[in-house]
Amino acid sequence: MYDHITHLQNRGLLLELDPTSLPYTTGEVYEALLKVEEETLSEVEAVWYNSVKKVVSPKSKDVEEKAVVINASIEGGFNFKNTNRLNLLRPEDKNLYFSPISAAKFYLEGGSFGGQFNLRQDETYFIDPDGVNPFGRFHTRAEDFYFGYQAEYLKIYFGRYRNHWGVYGQSSTILSSNPFPYDNINFRFGNNRLNIEGIFGELDNLSENGDFDPFTGGREPQINGTRRYLAAHKINWSPNNSLRLSLFRTALYSSNTSSISLKYLNPFNDLLFDRTNNPNNHFNNTFIGGSLWLNKGRFTMNGQVTLDDIHLTNNDERMTASVIGMMNFSELFYNTDLGIKLEVISYQSYNTSTQISGRYLYMGRGIATQFNDYVLASVHTEHFAYNLLKGLRIKPEITLLLQGEQEIDQPFYKIEPDGSLPPFVLTGTVEQTLRGALNLSFNPIPEFWLEGEFGINDVQNKNNIENNDVVELTGMLIAGFRLSLTKILNNESK
Repeated sequence: MYDHITHLQNRGLLLELDPTSLPYTTGEVYEALLKVEEETLSEVEAVWYNSVKKVVSPKSKDVEEKAVVINASIEGGFNFKNTNRLNLLRPEDKNLYFSPISAAKFYLEGGSFGGQFNLRQDETYFIDPDGVNPFGRFHTRAEDFYFGYQAEYLKIYFGRYRNHWGVYGQSSTILSSNPFPYDNINFRFGNNRLNIEGIFGELDNLSENGDFDPFTGGREPQINGTRRYLAAHKINWSPNNSLRLSLFRTALYSSNTSSISLKYLNPFNDLLFDRTNNPNNHFNNTFIGGSLWLNKGRFTMNGQVTLDDIHLTNNDERMTASVIGMMNFSELFYNTDLGIKLEVISYQSYNTSTQISGRYLYMGRGIATQFNDYVLASVHTEHFAYNLLKGLRIKPEITLLLQGEQEIDQPFYKIEPDGSLPPFVLTGTVEQTLRGALNLSFNPIPEFWLEGEFGINDVQNKNNIENNDVVELTGMLIAGFRLSLTKILNNESK
């Protein structure tokens, strides 16, 4: 449904929803749908609109204010691919992998309160080469569970679910859906024009031996490890629905005795100027930045910048920063969109020179991007062939990736062997990948989806080894279904 919502936003619809702050609540989406003039929608826009409306329909006008809404659903599906990494641009182990996926959800809502319990089984977690295995019993993990309250000017939830400060389906330089969901408190205060958001998350401990994997030295928990927490705040200003400006800052703080800290939890405390004042009870790694999102008719753009280390007066370390940009041209041709994106992540973004515990990771996966020291540029078209088959999307894409030698989870690389500073991005022998791919998706109804992607990677200097050139064929097939049942219990008067 987020794919449909994003396409509608790129056409100037549903802009009451902030395109750069995800996830949404069902009520928020429903209120935005009410402001759409259905008779003005094109054929493909009507398909997206009706699909989203069907999903949020239990939040209808017929529901009494004091009614209780109960929803239960199950999901099933699979992921079949020839690499253990979901990112086909960066394949690692070239074998066939069939990964079943299932989930069971129970949701309860009454008045301004709502809660959800969800169990997820996903074998793609188990074979993930980048993340620490999050599974225990039956390869099942409790995810997307929460309890919260939402009113006109205040929303607050706590649970375990993904947060994404960026456009859906795109990278984020600050908070993204890339890591496994972590336990967090999430709030927003304000209205659609001006609001402040906050996320306070509990991350995994760093073990006593300096490793993030709890099973490296056996199956003992990391009780005596370094405790790690994430505090993120974002100020959003929207003079109108077509323009959104945001300032954000995050701090990953840690120590052997760290816990929930009021200094980091309070959104009105400036983490930049107060982060090293006494009493200084934590190590911390702080990031600041901002973003701009603009829609003008059928043109949409988004830019985001995050500064990691800023050095204005000393010359012993290079500045590190992350920049992403995206442009989308809707209906450039008949039922066809054009998209362009650029990502530049500097050589040691999300790493730190003073503390392993400050690396911007959760269970081995990047809280923002999974990789650093790279430049990526891509262009794609999306053709919605609904006149041939309802729900069919055809998406060819060309991507160029330049990857330097540095990684997030490594000792900080500060000085070149000859004593000079490393370049801002693309250190050492650069791996170059040119990928041409075709993505096909079929989503005729909200309860069923099918997606496949097949492409060719032309790789030079693979693994940053000079003249190690290869051609790789990668592909993936995803299918899924959802069955849902909703019951509305209205308040009966005697």
